[in-house]
Amino acid sequence: MATARDLLQRFRPLGAPGAAAPPGVPADRRAERDRELQPLFDALADVQEEAGRIRAAATAQALVQREQAEQQAASLLRSARRDAATARAEAAAATAARVEEESRRVLAEAEADAAAVARRAEERYAGLVDTVVRGIRAAADQRTPRPEP
Repeated sequence: MATARDLLQRFRPLGAPGAAAPPGVPADRRAERDRELQPLFDALADVQEEAGRIRAAATAQALVQREQAEQQAASLLRSARRDAATARAEAAAATAARVEEESRRVLAEAEADAAAVARRAEERYAGLVDTVVRGIRAAADQRTPRPEP
């Protein structure tokens, strides 16, 4: 559809002001432009087709790469989950070993303390027994009449 500008172009002067010139036909710039550029557009048609093929190939390649990346990510995730379970088991075993070692150490310290208490008690008992025996003998000596010679 012709625009208002195209219609007004028909009435533009054809030459410079001055003497009368033979009548002319208004120039159709759009048609001239299309006629001039058509060979260039025809030459670019092959390039556009090639660009379309390149885009289609790139899209297909991107889909393949994306699928491979998704498979790799899923594989890494499965591996990480297996490794996490193993790591948890190893951590639990290490913690249990530390607790067991700590328990053994505390038990050994307790047994050493108990042995020290028993040793001190035995040392004290020997002295106390001697003191008690002497006390009992002294008390018995005071209660029993001594024979007179």
